[in-house]
Amino acid sequence: MVKYSDYAIFAQTQMTLDFYQQDIKNTFFYSPSFANPSEGYTGGQSVIKSEKMGGRATFNTQIDFDNIEATFIYGIDSLNDITSQPLVDGRIWVPEMDMQNLAGFLQTKWVINDDIIVKVGIRQEDIELKVDDYQTLKQCKSEDQCQASIEVVGGTIDYEATTYNAAIKYNYSPLFSPFASYSQGADISDIGRLLRTATVTNITLIRTQASIIDNYEIGFNSQVNDDLRIEFAAYRSTSELGTGSQFDEATGVYLPVRAPQEIWGYEGLVDYQMSPELQIVATYSYVEGENTETNVHLGAQQISPPKVTVNLAWQPSEDVSVALSYLYVADRKKFDANEEGEYVGDQGPVEHYQIVNLSGQFHINKSRSAFFGIENLFNEDYFPAKSQAYRYGGYNVKGLGTTANIGVKYQF
Repeated sequence: MVKYSDYAIFAQTQMTLDFYQQDIKNTFFYSPSFANPSEGYTGGQSVIKSEKMGGRATFNTQIDFDNIEATFIYGIDSLNDITSQPLVDGRIWVPEMDMQNLAGFLQTKWVINDDIIVKVGIRQEDIELKVDDYQTLKQCKSEDQCQASIEVVGGTIDYEATTYNAAIKYNYSPLFSPFASYSQGADISDIGRLLRTATVTNITLIRTQASIIDNYEIGFNSQVNDDLRIEFAAYRSTSELGTGSQFDEATGVYLPVRAPQEIWGYEGLVDYQMSPELQIVATYSYVEGENTETNVHLGAQQISPPKVTVNLAWQPSEDVSVALSYLYVADRKKFDANEEGEYVGDQGPVEHYQIVNLSGQFHINKSRSAFFGIENLFNEDYFPAKSQAYRYGGYNVKGLGTTANIGVKYQF
């Protein structure tokens, strides 16, 4: 990554130019689903290959009016992402996808009389995805049961989305500072899944539309006194389209799946300075969601169980600090087992568990320090929430037992 900043490109304006490049190669686990006995393959491993190159030009302009401070952040994002997912043995599973992404954005902030803060922004996103002609992968469950390989005609897919955000905060008093916000996000279909599963013979038959997610949040901050701070926020997120596609027999094209979702929840935080040496921070978070068309709860891929954290920090001197953290993950049991008594997908029940961690640091002098950490201090025998809820192969793995880490750091 290379960054260049000019703090006075012109009057009251700062400019920042960023350029970055990234190459990724991730190899996945072996899977017998890639078998092809006629060619001598009993399975295979897929590899994500991705080359990213992008840049951003950002300008920050500050203007002061009477009792108003205004900030304007604006610029352009550009990204080229070339990604494919072949197999280690050379067979093609997901062909190379060449994506060009260009976006312009404007974010403003207005501080009025030091009491009212207003933020408003807009982002325009344009995406072009190119795929060459390719042949889908032949996969077999047995020598006599194979998924045929299909010739697919390539082409170009276009996405376009405009998203907005707005927020306001009122510093009424240190005891009560309420805020409210609205923001949008955009998500696009998993094109790679469509291409690799041979559900299209020509990618121009895919009708694309970005899924727009609307996010709402309200809450407040409260500085009760010099030692006690309280924060609370409630939020709601809705979307009308999913990020998958399905075949429409009437038109013969693939259309975005209408999977309206609603996610809601709240979070609370209490920060109390018990003494100059001792501080405690406690949080509670709750989130839930459902498909509003079917009234079915969302699974663990989108929703986490309720969670409590407590962090106790003790600093008896400038050179010594010790922290004790507590995590409690509550139950989440929203789904019934099938006729065979099994749970599927990400719908497994989650049993509660709790973890305690301990860490510390000691500064020996200006150049040397020592540290230690003990994860799962009481050796809790547990499965993490995702390991319980996910019923896919390879996820049902226990969490770490008591694990200690100790070391020294020398700076010169």
